[in-house]
Amino acid sequence: MSRDGIDIRPLRAEDFDAAYALWRAMDAVVLRTDDNPGMFGKFLERNPGCCSAAWRGGLLVGAVMAGHDGRRGYLYHLAVAAEYRRQGVGRALVEQALTALHEQGISKYHVFVKHNSRTAASFWSKLGWELREDIQVNSLSMH
Repeated sequence: MSRDGIDIRPLRAEDFDAAYALWRAMDAVVLRTDDNPGMFGKFLERNPGCCSAAWRGGLLVGAVMAGHDGRRGYLYHLAVAAEYRRQGVGRALVEQALTALHEQGISKYHVFVKHNSRTAASFWSKLGWELREDIQVNSLSMH
């Protein structure tokens, strides 16, 4: 897909360095030790066509990871470079991810947003996503 000189295509394993740099520049994206080239490649293999990148020339201006567990879809690490926001890039990345997940039989989706990220919360709300207040997330890391 191409929009105003921005091409959206599937994320590839060789995009890791550019995607990681973009995500690292975002306050709302939380990176962990498992955000590494090996795990990134495995995630892409497990979720073919679900992760997308927005490119302007040779510059990565947006990216999203999306996948599913066979029942629910999850979006991770949506980021758009500041100078490309409010141009439909984030919306296009989300639409691409949801279309891919839907084609794989997934019809309910979740995204995790940091409590203090008003920009992210506003973005998701404008796209029609509901803030859930009836559940909480509990996590465990084993390293």
